[in-house]
Amino acid sequence: MTLDSLIQRQNNKCHYCQCEMNRDLKSPRHSTVEHLVDRWSSPKHNRSNAESNLVAACFQCNNTRGAKRNRIARDYYKM
Repeated sequence: MTLDSLIQRQNNKCHYCQCEMNRDLKSPRHSTVEHLVDRWSSPKHNRSNAESNLVAACFQCNNTRGAKRNRIARDYYKM
């Protein structure tokens, strides 16, 4: 599934904050592909790119969520 089709499916709204997304890469509201279940937590990455696991999110939401997941993953792999 492409970013364009995700955006169309969601009426150009971010999955998390419902803001209007745009294509300006310098904007915190530019659209990105987001994995609902992270690549690292999916067993052997089998389902990480499935259509049901992908949504469009603004860069700000995707980046904020990603930073939190990275801390969780780092702590998990340290154990």
